[in-house]
Amino acid sequence: MARSAPSSTALLRLAFGDQQLAQGQTIWLRDLIALMKPFRFSERLTRTSVSRLVQQGWLTPRRQGRHAAYAIASSIGEQAAAPWRCTAASPQWPWKGEWTLVINAPADDGAVPAAQLRSALVRQGYGVLAPNVLARPVADCDTPAIDAGSQPLDSQVPVIRLNGTQMAELPPLRRLAQDAWNLATPRMNYERFLSQFDGLHELLAQGEKPNPETAFLIRMLAVHSYCKARLCDPLLPAEFLPESWPAMQAYQLLHELDGSTADTASQYWRSVVTAH
Repeated sequence: MARSAPSSTALLRLAFGDQQLAQGQTIWLRDLIALMKPFRFSERLTRTSVSRLVQQGWLTPRRQGRHAAYAIASSIGEQAAAPWRCTAASPQWPWKGEWTLVINAPADDGAVPAAQLRSALVRQGYGVLAPNVLARPVADCDTPAIDAGSQPLDSQVPVIRLNGTQMAELPPLRRLAQDAWNLATPRMNYERFLSQFDGLHELLAQGEKPNPETAFLIRMLAVHSYCKARLCDPLLPAEFLPESWPAMQAYQLLHELDGSTADTASQYWRSVVTAH
């Protein structure tokens, strides 16, 4: 389990973003210190991490007499919730054969530089078909106006919606995926998550009942480990993926772990985090 432990800063971000437990509330510093104790983080380290998050604009400090409390900065709310959102949606989705194609050659002087735009697109699941041509399969909820910097993407570079017939000259999809997307990193992280938590899941399935502190620790570490894989996964349709792709197995394991620990973990949260 220790191998999956994130930094105290990452754990604090994760705790504040948990809408099931934190719900956007302001939390006393003393309670944050207590929340981090199951992970063997010292009071000094937790204080340092909280200060770092304030400096980074993640947390807003509030004082009442000599006591300090902290809340998520209003500008960070969506970003803080992202790891928890990624645990909710299935990594599998039906594909109708449509594509979004981007020609990465910004023309305006005020546009985002091509290298920066390319990095942003890759993070959003685009594959590199050629040096200045990126594409991704289109989900039903996709629109071409993806934010990449301060302006919508389609105001900076050509964005084209194509159907499968227009992309018929591409190599077989699984071979294309190996060349155009980084699948090695998410596979490695999904498999690490499975190896770390599958045995624990078996114990819980056999009737082991963790105490509230342990349930909180398991839930936080499992979400962090899963999201490390999920947030670098381009989330391609099944047609692109190699056989035995581990994303769905990891997703199911996470939800079974959450079902076994969420209620008990909330008991620990309520016992530590006092009303503000």
